[in-house]
Amino acid sequence: MKRTKRHFKRFYIDDVVDMREYNEILDDPACMITKKELMDEKTITSDNEGNSRTEIRPTYLVHWEEEIL
Repeated sequence: MKRTKRHFKRFYIDDVVDMREYNEILDDPACMITKKELMDEKTITSDNEGNSRTEIRPTYLVHWEEEIL
């Protein structure tokens, strides 16, 4: 009997490890991506002196299903 397991994960496009994992999901015949969104994730950090830094990272938000035997 087959079961379907649902997954969700955020993948940073500029991160080699994240993209390797994302490509493994794409290449796995037991996995099917059901929804993928591209967004820019914005992070603002500040220090004790009042200086702030903004970082914008392109990100995939991915939902997929995996068939499990």
